[in-house]
Amino acid sequence: YGNAPSAAAPVPKAAKPAPRAAKSVPQAGGTADRSDRGASRGYTVRQGDTLSLVAARHGTHWQRVYAANRQVIGGDPNMIVPGQRLSL
Repeated sequence: YGNAPSAAAPVPKAAKPAPRAAKSVPQAGGTADRSDRGASRGYTVRQGDTLSLVAARHGTHWQRVYAANRQVIGGDPNMIVPGQRLSL
């Protein structure tokens, strides 16, 4: 028993999976135009968006977004609607 050779075959090491290419994942809640880096960025409002959420996603404050888009949004910053095009 003690000196008998092992009958188990060595287990080959698993090959490492090939690295995956990085995928661009769109942010939920709208679209941002990045075709021209010199131009101001745009955003199309989607259902469920608020100025606070849009601003936070783009690294700014809702009051800045509102000030830049007051003519589009109107007098109430709480009343953005899907389809509105905002400048960021």
